[in-house]
Amino acid sequence: HRDRALDIQHAYIVQAPAGSGKTELLSLRYLRLLSLCEHPEEVLAITFTRKAASEMRERIVASLIAASEPEGLAKCDDPRLLQRYSAAAAALARSAECGWNLLDNPSRLRIQTIDSFCHSLAARTPLLSRLGGNPRVSEEVTHCFSEAITSVLAALDGTTPVSDDIALLLERLDNDVGRVEKLLTALLYSRDQWLPHVLDIHAGNQLDRDYLVRSLNEVITESLGEALAGLDAVANQLVPLANHAAEHLGLSEPGQASEYDPLNALPPPEAAALKQWQFLAGLLLTGKGEWRQRVDKRQGFPASIEGDKEQTALCKQRKLEFQELLTQLGTRESLRETLVYVRELPRAAIDDSHWDFLAALARILTQLSVELLLAFQRNGIVDHAQVAAAALSALGSEDEPTDLALAMDYRIRHLLVDEFQDTSKLQTDLLVRLTAGWEPGDGRTLFLVGDAMQSVYGFRNANVGIYLKVREQGLGDVPITSLTLNSNFRSQSGLVQWVNRTFVSAFPDQANPSRGAVPHSPAEAQQPDDATGGISLEWISAAPEQRAMVTELEGRQIARRVLSLRANDPGASIAILVRNRTQLRSLVPALRTAGIQWQATDIDRLESLAVIEDLQSLPRALWNRGDRIAWLALLRAPWCGLCLADVHTLATAAAGDSLWSALQTPAVTDRLSSDGQQRLTAPVQVLGYAMQLRRQAGLARSVEAAWTLLRGGALANSAIEQTSVARYLDMLREHTPGGDLRDYGEFAAKI
Repeated sequence: HRDRALDIQHAYIVQAPAGSGKTELLSLRYLRLLSLCEHPEEVLAITFTRKAASEMRERIVASLIAASEPEGLAKCDDPRLLQRYSAAAAALARSAECGWNLLDNPSRLRIQTIDSFCHSLAARTPLLSRLGGNPRVSEEVTHCFSEAITSVLAALDGTTPVSDDIALLLERLDNDVGRVEKLLTALLYSRDQWLPHVLDIHAGNQLDRDYLVRSLNEVITESLGEALAGLDAVANQLVPLANHAAEHLGLSEPGQASEYDPLNALPPPEAAALKQWQFLAGLLLTGKGEWRQRVDKRQGFPASIEGDKEQTALCKQRKLEFQELLTQLGTRESLRETLVYVRELPRAAIDDSHWDFLAALARILTQLSVELLLAFQRNGIVDHAQVAAAALSALGSEDEPTDLALAMDYRIRHLLVDEFQDTSKLQTDLLVRLTAGWEPGDGRTLFLVGDAMQSVYGFRNANVGIYLKVREQGLGDVPITSLTLNSNFRSQSGLVQWVNRTFVSAFPDQANPSRGAVPHSPAEAQQPDDATGGISLEWISAAPEQRAMVTELEGRQIARRVLSLRANDPGASIAILVRNRTQLRSLVPALRTAGIQWQATDIDRLESLAVIEDLQSLPRALWNRGDRIAWLALLRAPWCGLCLADVHTLATAAAGDSLWSALQTPAVTDRLSSDGQQRLTAPVQVLGYAMQLRRQAGLARSVEAAWTLLRGGALANSAIEQTSVARYLDMLREHTPGGDLRDYGEFAAKI
């Protein structure tokens, strides 16, 4: 399969698990494509992260440089390197033939992230894409969501077309405006999943009811078909037991088994049989969705029937049989998940009042998308989803492509996509639009690489179900062949085998694109075992009341292990994974005590450091003279250190005014102790200068100057604290592009 993936005449989607050499495969195919094209820009490689794009570019450029030095190649005895250098040599020959000068112009190699590619498309036609200007791409857009939601909800008091719709929405949610705002915010984060459908199925004031019913029926039929396949082997046992339970539930609790007709076989996988399927799911599962461990009369299995020995004996027998069935099914994890999903499915026959609500919601969401675009324009920022939507808009539709789409169709002849399992529907639609009009045998090729087991960008609306569907059906009109790489070149055999054994039970048995269910794909190790065996385990046990002591022991043990690993292999990379943040309370101090530095994201927060707490009081005080807590913090910080008695005197004197005014009033400062007056002299001068500087040079410059003049740097005693102070000041500059903060709360949340 690896060899077939290098056939540059055909389109492939490659399942490439961890350690299978997918970056090498992408780089090698890219080099081979260069040897055939007229211009290097005809080959476009799209990755998901900047790191992946940088790694791929560095590998290709390094290969081209190595291929330009024949004497170095003569000494190479690695077959894989020779294969890559051979492809690079062919690419260099093509470069010389066509005058590309790739070694001098490596920028002609088109290797981009999906986000940067979308941004470049949208920027070419800002009016058409509705992006406008040159907005900054940011992940911090919650305030734009809030503005859009506020604008929409404000229509409640007006006579706009959505006024009645908003009233209906609030009525359905108990007039809880906070809850409405929370739900609409969550929808905006995933709008690329629903907005195209809302616009398509909602015409005028009518909702395409037939389309939604068909879609719902399709989901129900697919899910029930999966349940039928899972329970078919035990149908002969389950059917009579379900009939027995329904009969006795009807006797003991009228209505609980209503609409249940006795079964001759498992129900068909149809929406009309959903009620029966949900009864079966409820029979087999607890309220929390786990397999039942025991049953009693509440599930239709009474221990006895008063006055009827024959029925009592039958009940005992049926109860025993059902208990045996539950034991048999207890290890079927994927079946359990399927039944949980079946139990939660809605009925396809929705009454008119619900359709009225859906139509109202569709109109609200359409208006909300308009208000969000206006909020983005006002703030000069957009998120990644908006950039992708703008890029799609810039290309036009499949039936009416724009000039840009036609130009891209001419320029891009070979498209390679890395980490395809993490693409969203919007990004996939973009790829479909780019490949629209491609014909078999026209020399244009598509190459997708990914691993469904590594799909981790659900928070960015990635949908692994898209990857599974493309493997089965192709991308748009482009037929595609599915390949699978099994080899793991990265990890030693003991580790790979342990992962295969352990994770096979953590994944479902069958793939399900609609639910994003991905089966486990085992790997074959290409590296031998090493002395460690790959996996080691250490237990630290203690009584519950000694939990705090255990976490400290864990922290110290991990620190010792890190030092040991570094001593044996100084260049090795080391990762520490914890289950939740509370475990860091003992781990982080242990690492600091051992002198171990680390990199982390959202782990060791800036605001948790004492030096940052002191630093934060400066921008707060300079930004708002009325922030009493910030000014009190300044007076108690190490650069001033007023005693509590003097602080109380100032706070009392400034009861109706700012503390800064009190510090400027001799009648107040004269009442302070001689020590307090001496301590205040330099800080007051510095703060006065900083406030003047803020008006001239902006908040960030004034804070940095005050921090320096107050000798704040002396408070940062470690490399971590010094780096954190520098990071804080950088972030303050980033959030004051116009010289001042727009919203201190937003900046504080970022810190």
